[in-house]
Amino acid sequence: MEKTVMRPSPGLIVRDPVTGQPLRAKGAPVDLSLPYWRRRLKQGDISPPDDGASADKTAASKKGS
Repeated sequence: MEKTVMRPSPGLIVRDPVTGQPLRAKGAPVDLSLPYWRRRLKQGDISPPDDGASADKTAASKKGS
């Protein structure tokens, strides 16, 4: 399970399929091994945050492995 920080595209509300809660506008970790999140990414509903938090989170998770 690889978690990557993603945020909803501007003007969209994207709900987490597990919790039912909207994805935070600043971004939140999502499991891209789940088909739901891969579809959202492919359709452009979610994207990595602009501030580089995704790269930092990915690097930190690999460092801890």
